[in-house]
Amino acid sequence: MKNLIRIGKVSSINYELGTVKVIFSDQSNIVTNNLPMLSFEYNMPKVNDLVLCLFLGNGISNGFCLGKYYNQNNMPLEHGRDIFYKDFFGEGYLKYDKQTRTLTISAENIQIEGNITVDGNLDVTGDVLATGTINGSNI
Repeated sequence: MKNLIRIGKVSSINYELGTVKVIFSDQSNIVTNNLPMLSFEYNMPKVNDLVLCLFLGNGISNGFCLGKYYNQNNMPLEHGRDIFYKDFFGEGYLKYDKQTRTLTISAENIQIEGNITVDGNLDVTGDVLATGTINGSNI
């Protein structure tokens, strides 16, 4: 029972299967079999990231990698009681601030597939390129 929940470092990653192998330095550098990551999102850790693992009680051959956790080497980039923040490799982010009711999407390029309806004002800073018809009305 004492080894059901363990902290280790990612030693290798199988991106296609969504699995990682984890090394436990406190147990003579034992390396696990491929452990599946939780599947609520695809966000694979990096080699050497500290991760939390959960095992099924029959050793370290069957279990799951629950993912990274905040620590000295992995501190939150944004924080606060009313903040939701999702970092994208340090190159972009998604942030919702409940206090201001503001959703911010930041990336070098943002592509939206599908129809967009804007119920409110639209302010554009920069150029606008339209490849279709632009219709307007003053109702």
